[in-house]
Amino acid sequence: NYFFKFPRSEKIRSRYEHELEALRTANSLASNVHIPELLWVGERHTYFGYQGIMGKPLRHILSELGKDQKQSIGKDIGEFLRLLHASKPDGLRVASPRDEANQIQRWYTDNHGEIAGLFTPAETTRLEKLVHETWPQQLLSLGSDPVLSHGDFHFENILFDAKEGVGIIDFGDAACYDRSKDFLELSEDPLVYESVLQSYGATPENLQEKIAIRKNMIQIINLGFYIGKKNTLGIQKTAETIRSFL
Repeated sequence: NYFFKFPRSEKIRSRYEHELEALRTANSLASNVHIPELLWVGERHTYFGYQGIMGKPLRHILSELGKDQKQSIGKDIGEFLRLLHASKPDGLRVASPRDEANQIQRWYTDNHGEIAGLFTPAETTRLEKLVHETWPQQLLSLGSDPVLSHGDFHFENILFDAKEGVGIIDFGDAACYDRSKDFLELSEDPLVYESVLQSYGATPENLQEKIAIRKNMIQIINLGFYIGKKNTLGIQKTAETIRSFL
């Protein structure tokens, strides 16, 4: 299958430039993971087209996979991330810890009315302190180790096909983030996650701490997303996740 993207505005065209650079870099890696193959790029990035890849989102089939399959998938993902994070593409946006904190605060502010309605006044007070004080302070204290990151790395964007193997899609949020960014949601399956870490190799001592903080932070974005989609089940599940760490 072939897919094309056409920017609807100058802002989106600028985002496409980052996606294209990330796709080019990912396609150049000596990895077992399959990446959409970039085939056509219009002048000034007015459009681009690529060949899609085979597979089902990993989240939908995790329960059907055995231990060996999960470990093999994790191994391929870990090797891919190690190579991706070692790449040095030009011109990609660098997201600082302050940028990350600001992003979470914007999502919280934009959805404040709906979010406040999901929690008790005491819970809302604790959540606001996390968003505006605790998380920014923690991010700044732990520092940043920016590397080329997929930016939206979770089991919906990781595909698997028994013949083709692992594929990764949707590089639209690619940028240079702290390397913990790409590990946040992989712990959804412990077997896959442990295999990813083993295959990835040496990591900073504070990686797990950074992952834990960002994993909680991203729930604000998830909640805002579900609120925008009016997805009641998603809102309820995410609110419960947030309530568990308040």
